[in-house]
Amino acid sequence: MRELDPALRRAAHSRLVSRRIEVMTGVQAQEVTENCVKLKDGREIPTENVIWTAGGRPNAKVRDLDLPLTERDGVRVDRYLRVEDRPGVWALGDCAAIPAAEENGNSVPPTAQAALQEGKAVAKNILAVVDGSSEDLTPFEYRPLGQMVELGSQFAVNEVMGVKFSGLLGALFWRAAYLMRLESPQSKARVAADWLLGLFFEPAVTEIRRERC
Repeated sequence: MRELDPALRRAAHSRLVSRRIEVMTGVQAQEVTENCVKLKDGREIPTENVIWTAGGRPNAKVRDLDLPLTERDGVRVDRYLRVEDRPGVWALGDCAAIPAAEENGNSVPPTAQAALQEGKAVAKNILAVVDGSSEDLTPFEYRPLGQMVELGSQFAVNEVMGVKFSGLLGALFWRAAYLMRLESPQSKARVAADWLLGLFFEPAVTEIRRERC
């Protein structure tokens, strides 16, 4: 996956600093206690609330299938998105390890824009096979359209078609692009209404109660 452009990274860092958010890299959490997070390098972060997130990985279900997998459990496919040694089987999206067109050993990033392009490529190639034109398969080549990172409802850093911009304009563009990618008109209406209401009301607070046994 491509790294964020240095200019966008600086803009994002400045925004995080202004919100008193510190990002630590190159270190792992070793233990979470009731009042702190212990890091592997010996440091401790005093806290009462811990929120954990992780990057995308292939669905664990693929390990139960008779498919060739990589070390990270991605289904091995060729440049036409056909599963290796499995005639008539195709794979795409987060569960597929799709080789990059540059043949540098990297894989296509498991992002939404990549998956949309993969879906169209798979559909064309399957139709070619159904029509008896297996020799006319088209190799998949990922074309990144840009990067967009939202940092709050009024700030985002974007790189679209080589153009870099950030701030409120970036946030508005991010939301417009998000709405355009939603297929269902009902989903578009719900998301837009939620954003509109957010301009007039405070965010809802969810309370999680811990019951004693």
